[in-house]
Amino acid sequence: MTTSESTFRAAKEQSMNKKFSAMTIGVLALAALACVAQAQTFQVIHYFTGGADGAYPGSGLIIDRAGHIYGAAGSGGMGNNGTVFELKRLGSGWTIGPIYEFRGGNDGSSPDGVVFGPEGLLYGATFFGGGADNAGIAYALQPPATVCKTTTCFWSETILHSFGSGTDGVAPASALISDQAGNLYGTTEAGGADGAGTVYELTKSGNSWTENVLYPFLGGPNDGFQPIGGLVFDMAGNLYGTTATGGANGDGIAFELTPSNGSWSEGIVYNFSNNNIGSYPDTSLVVDQTGNLYGMTWIHGSVFELTRSNGNWNASALYTATYFGSGAALTMDQAGDLYGVSCVGSNGGSGSGSGFIFKLTNSNGTWTLSDLHDFNGSDSKCPFGSVTPDAAGNLWGTTEFGGQGCGSNGCGVVWEITAQ
Repeated sequence: MTTSESTFRAAKEQSMNKKFSAMTIGVLALAALACVAQAQTFQVIHYFTGGADGAYPGSGLIIDRAGHIYGAAGSGGMGNNGTVFELKRLGSGWTIGPIYEFRGGNDGSSPDGVVFGPEGLLYGATFFGGGADNAGIAYALQPPATVCKTTTCFWSETILHSFGSGTDGVAPASALISDQAGNLYGTTEAGGADGAGTVYELTKSGNSWTENVLYPFLGGPNDGFQPIGGLVFDMAGNLYGTTATGGANGDGIAFELTPSNGSWSEGIVYNFSNNNIGSYPDTSLVVDQTGNLYGMTWIHGSVFELTRSNGNWNASALYTATYFGSGAALTMDQAGDLYGVSCVGSNGGSGSGSGFIFKLTNSNGTWTLSDLHDFNGSDSKCPFGSVTPDAAGNLWGTTEFGGQGCGSNGCGVVWEITAQ
């Protein structure tokens, strides 16, 4: 499948515009759940400039054992193709530097989030780049062989797979996950036999990687279309995810992929509807120890729970609000509480605004939302990355827009909420 970069970029921008416009006209009544405001210590750690540090970080952060923080910025850097960056403590502050700048062309462009994988490497995917098809790549980054003694030390990149050939996937829009054997799994927003997107696996043999499409979506009323979010395993080794559109109501689905004798079969867990728990589920799901699934919808937004009973799945909204919607996956702590962000709204979603950070606490089946911070535009706006806790209980994340760089719209920040 040969598609120009301009076509892909237009499609991505159109997808974003659809989110914002739908959020403006889609209004739900507030759910009868308490919204408790809490005083928190919020600070911006870094304002992206659009230079070597990058711009528009649209994904969450990861933290290594040394406390170094890593993430990806979709733009900025060499040729404005995006960066992978590292934050390290320097005295009482932080220093940021790119560890890789994408070059476009055969290399990637517009990276999403990174994850730790086998052998201490960072793994990720880019929405564009990768040769003539310009359909994205999966890559690995390896740290320098010697200890870095300067602010910026570049890592070396290995391209694991270039997408877009034949019925392969196109535009990998999600972060990767790995299994215990070191195989990698992800989704592509488009491509596949019917152009509706794919779930793929990357397996390593020696020094080479092989991609296998586990499932090509069919689109239409009987299957999902446009799997933007990533994947999650349950305890039994099944994969779960969402598609933003498609399904019986055209409002997206939650799906399950079950392995059997070397192949994977798909089952639809839930068909989303505007009239129930919202539509356009474009984030990864979270699974708890009992196998329940949690996620967010963008349009008529909600935090939802999917529970299995007697072989069937039931859906319920844990929280809904007038101005509420997220492109970021939830994070669950050891107590089973949920952390997340909304790209719009304030005061728990009851007022319009530039987005907010929240915590949902479960007490005997009743979920209570605490608004941890409301963005005001100048400190940033529109958080698109998941909340990441560190070892001390502090919370970290990014916003894709706002802040002090890149003109009036801003090009995003790294933020921290310090534990009380």
